[in-house]
Amino acid sequence: MSIRRFILLAVFFLLGFAALFGACSVYYFLRVRQTDIYLEQIAYLKDVPADPVVVFFGDSHPAMDIRTSVLGPEYLNAAYPSDNLREVALKAQELLVLYPSIHFLVVPIDDHVFGAYRTEDRNFSGILHFVSLRDALRLYGFHPLAIVESVATYLVPLAHPEHRQEFVRIFKQDVAALFTGEIPERELFWDEHCQLSLRSDKVWTDLPQEKRDELGKGRAELQLREPIINEELVEALDALFLIAEEHGVDVVGVRYPMTPAYQRHAASHHISAVRDLLYTYPFIALLDYEQLFDEQRDLFQDEDHLNASGALLFSRRVREDLQSLLVEP
Repeated sequence: MSIRRFILLAVFFLLGFAALFGACSVYYFLRVRQTDIYLEQIAYLKDVPADPVVVFFGDSHPAMDIRTSVLGPEYLNAAYPSDNLREVALKAQELLVLYPSIHFLVVPIDDHVFGAYRTEDRNFSGILHFVSLRDALRLYGFHPLAIVESVATYLVPLAHPEHRQEFVRIFKQDVAALFTGEIPERELFWDEHCQLSLRSDKVWTDLPQEKRDELGKGRAELQLREPIINEELVEALDALFLIAEEHGVDVVGVRYPMTPAYQRHAASHHISAVRDLLYTYPFIALLDYEQLFDEQRDLFQDEDHLNASGALLFSRRVREDLQSLLVEP
């Protein structure tokens, strides 16, 4: 094959690939992003219908365990699965500008809050839909590869493997719907109260004891592996308190309910160092609910999340405990 012919074939291949990638990207933006639950939350946070006074932040624990439907319109849940303290600080900073009515920030004080489990996630492409790149870099620091990955994912979502997987999933559903006329509903979705919910309501105690112990051990080892305290996330919590001070708001710490299976294995890790560090911060209140449902294990869906019934009971308890804080500043 001549060099000229090779170059022509290469050019045609690249043009074809670019056209296909472009078509897939258009489909992604028009179809896949319409079902993105993270972007749904960001859109909601930008236009909350009521004036929030108390805002919950954090990962899947507050995202799944806090039910604002029983708390009232003055409560807002800005938590999202896998959010770390950097995203907590960034969301808080933006929400305090959008909603001057906010008086209290509720953040998780679970034992993995400073851990490697959360520190290693440096892709901040999602939060760029809510804050500026400059603000994100201030919290995430200068990690060149992470910056390139995050900005590339934000601008061209299909550059990231997770988005490509989601693209394939939705595309398969749409192709199947052409023949069946049905599109399956997502397991994780936003309900009519703008709460993150699961369609299947699991009960932890339906599992055999041996399986529960295995899952509790696995979860504790994943979340609490060393280093259990990482300076990047300590600095993020420092930044959150500075933001709170600048806006004249208070910070409440909450330790969320865990199953005894999780707690047993967590105790073998260096969690006392995490708790000692957290106690040095000027929280207006520290609410520890870790053992709240030790005798009501059927209120959990897995080793560290409540099911629908548990979340409702827990949210009512949290509301009672926070009522004394809801006073005019």
